[in-house]
Amino acid sequence: ASLAVTRGGEALVAKLQASNELMIAAIEDAGETSVARIQEANRTFHRALLDASGSPRLRTVLETMIDMPIIVRSFYLSTQSELKQSLHHHQDLTVAAQAQDGELARQVMQLHLRMAYHRFMRHRDLIRARI
Repeated sequence: ASLAVTRGGEALVAKLQASNELMIAAIEDAGETSVARIQEANRTFHRALLDASGSPRLRTVLETMIDMPIIVRSFYLSTQSELKQSLHHHQDLTVAAQAQDGELARQVMQLHLRMAYHRFMRHRDLIRARI
């Protein structure tokens, strides 16, 4: 995230904003296809960051993680509030890209990933409790 926002420029900002708009529309729709659309917007957002980082090594390591089945399925477990929180992190990362503030991007991405991890673990534990 840090590398991406310092290297990506206006092209990155435009991609992130477009992805955020798609995510907003999908969250507000809450229809049958909304989760798939949210996941696609998330994939687009994170791939834009990877592309803008300019690091083939990071891309190799992280690209497959974006599409891991466990990540994709986690969107189906998320509440509206959790989806909006994730969107808020994406919007904060977009602000960091506009400001070309690598440190802010690093901090927001760390928060975004930690929150996603804790949400997943909480949902996993709830599912196990029901079994």
